[in-house]
Amino acid sequence: MFFKRSFQGVFGLLLVVIALTQIVSQRANNMLAIILIMGTSYVVYTQLKKIEWFWSQKCQKIVTAVLIAFNILMLLYVSLNFQINDVSDPLNVQIKATELLHGNYNWHTNINGSEEYFYFYPNVVFYTIFLSKIMSLGGTFGLSIQLTLRLMTFLFLAGITVFAMLTSWQLNKNRKSLLITALILAVYPVMYLYPNMVTYTDTLTMFLTTVVLYLIAVVISTRSYNTWFAVGGAILLVYAVLYAVKPNMIVLLPAVLILLLMAVVMKMKNKVQIIVVSASLALGIVVSTVTITPITQHYGFDQTQAKKTELPVTHWINMGLNPVGSNGAGAYDLNDDNNARQSIIDNNPQLIKQSIKYRLKTLGIGGIWKLALDKAQMLLGTPLFGFGKYMTGYAKAPTFYIKHQSMLNALFSIMATTVILIIVTKLFVANIKLTDDSNAINQTKVAFIYLVGIASIGLAIFHTVLWEVEPRYFLPLLYPMILLVAITFDDENKPLHMAKQYDRKISITIPVVTTIILILTLEANRNYPSVAFGNMEYPARVNILQTVNLRSTFSFKLNAPQDIDVLKVNIQPQDGLQVTLKDGTPLLPQNNQYVIEKHFTGDRPIEVKLQNTGKGQKSIILYQKTNLFKTLFHGTSITDNGNKYYLPYEMDVYDRKTFQTWNYQSGIPNNK
Repeated sequence: MFFKRSFQGVFGLLLVVIALTQIVSQRANNMLAIILIMGTSYVVYTQLKKIEWFWSQKCQKIVTAVLIAFNILMLLYVSLNFQINDVSDPLNVQIKATELLHGNYNWHTNINGSEEYFYFYPNVVFYTIFLSKIMSLGGTFGLSIQLTLRLMTFLFLAGITVFAMLTSWQLNKNRKSLLITALILAVYPVMYLYPNMVTYTDTLTMFLTTVVLYLIAVVISTRSYNTWFAVGGAILLVYAVLYAVKPNMIVLLPAVLILLLMAVVMKMKNKVQIIVVSASLALGIVVSTVTITPITQHYGFDQTQAKKTELPVTHWINMGLNPVGSNGAGAYDLNDDNNARQSIIDNNPQLIKQSIKYRLKTLGIGGIWKLALDKAQMLLGTPLFGFGKYMTGYAKAPTFYIKHQSMLNALFSIMATTVILIIVTKLFVANIKLTDDSNAINQTKVAFIYLVGIASIGLAIFHTVLWEVEPRYFLPLLYPMILLVAITFDDENKPLHMAKQYDRKISITIPVVTTIILILTLEANRNYPSVAFGNMEYPARVNILQTVNLRSTFSFKLNAPQDIDVLKVNIQPQDGLQVTLKDGTPLLPQNNQYVIEKHFTGDRPIEVKLQNTGKGQKSIILYQKTNLFKTLFHGTSITDNGNKYYLPYEMDVYDRKTFQTWNYQSGIPNNK
């Protein structure tokens, strides 16, 4: 009973924290819309409960099939029609994977070896090799690398849908559970965005985690020895790859071991199955550890150099204790990163430990508590869990989306928070009512709930207390946790009655008011400008940013994807440097860049000139063309010393013009 109550208490607390952080992440007008949508959802559900034919097996099958089809087709549409300009880590691994494909096994990031990205971060080496193999596989079918990666992403995300549905059926054998699972997958917008648009480890990790949990569900729900060991072997192999791609998913092993202890103490009937799962996960880590080194060495990665260069565990703990990190409290910080690298180069890693001691002393008990809450807000309170983190403009997106992305992002954020709040509320009630009876199906469900709950608690504590944090780190267990609501869905069909005199009025009024408030909320978000296109700030560590001497004039032609209202040239203003349009209209220095607010139509290119009006040469920073499989930069280029360079710029869209200031001169209003 102690273990059960402890789990219920801690898991309930996690659910409360998720709900609170999601609420805090929304503005008041968004929350009003969210509350009304939740109310409308309840009204719709109560009305559906009264319709007997809707809950017939035939209707449930049809609705479930439609929801799954919608989910799969949306994933495919987004995969093929949306592409973010991947930056930072995703860009690094794609460049290196392309080089591996062409036989370049040199893992130094640039030519002179001054930046050792993969030797500082060897955890992405295996994924990079995996990505190159996917590229090669696509080539055998005559597919371009870009299309191959898009289809890879789609297949992984579609695989999450398939295995989530299989897990729901395996544990509940309930068609209503399948319907609820399909509904969540269809309406929850997270998978359509960040995991779909960014080619990085997170999408593969989400897929592999879903597969592992499905295989675990198969083992703990069957009594066949042959099935145990056959599926246990599959768990071993899949988990070995998962651990190689995302080491923090080691959290599944201690979660299963805690579950085993609970099974013994609470005399659960599936103790032997849990032992098989524990052994499979442990052997998966062993296999992964033993095999990864020869694989990476085969592709030219020097493990000896990696051991001398890679950043120690203390570095990530130190960053996690930084309350004023450049990317948020406890998140990645460039200064911490550079200092840690230098301490390794200087063979003085104890400086990192000294920083940890200093930060602990400075923070104190209260500061550590506040830091943990701030990190929890980032990990659990981001509605789209990573969307926008790496987004620096679109390489490809439909015009309607680019034009209205501020409004659409607000809609997706509202949808994500609404779904999470509804699910957390249901899970909180189900957690309180958690029972352990002799029914085999119920015992299996309870064991699975314990497993996912313990793993989620462990991952949350790991990143909010011990390690650095990013919103995407919770993605692997986000879907398994929210899908627990389908597993706990009962098979009862008792009608929910409201007072007769209010029944019809409420059923009509709440949805109408919700629609009006939602439209007003989205209209309010149209005022915010959104990045439409451009060459944003790519990281210097992949040697893309280059200093170029401006002797006289450089001219660039930029294509607007549609009508835009603001053009920004991201070059540091300096005396003697003029940035103008073709007709001589100047861009004015503003916030360390050159800016002009002017309406440009999307049917004609915009010509921008950089002119050196002073004496001598001016040094400016441009983007150098890279030998990559996809178009990385937009607009025309200039050639200097045999190299092609592109302009750093952004185009912003205003769906509605901002308020104007009126200045009166001689009694006549002048709009400026």
